[in-house]
Amino acid sequence: MPSSDSRGPGVAADRVRVADPEVEGGSDETLTVGSVFGVWDCGKKLSVFARVDRSFDGNPEAAAIPYLALADDSEFYLAMAGVDCKIDRAVSVIPNVEYVAYLDTDGRPAPDDDLIARLTLSFRF
Repeated sequence: MPSSDSRGPGVAADRVRVADPEVEGGSDETLTVGSVFGVWDCGKKLSVFARVDRSFDGNPEAAAIPYLALADDSEFYLAMAGVDCKIDRAVSVIPNVEYVAYLDTDGRPAPDDDLIARLTLSFRF
């Protein structure tokens, strides 16, 4: 999720090296991903954010991500959007949704898409 300190749109693209020494038999691969994101202030205590990621490769270690269930062998788009409601300067309540749209990959049909609704309570120390 974008930091509540960043404002405006942004773009990122990278080839990410994936290696997790805690995952037995984990892979050591390079994945190609891109991201477009933005945070817009709607007042002193309210911000809206949106982000779209594109994975051009499946992530063989996707099952090890505890907060987001992803298929490990499919390319996908991940879109998320939410509202950051500041209760205090250091506390926010952030309702948000995430949508994963899988793509046919290497001749395999795409898995069913995923829709996830979250309510995040954020503290800054």
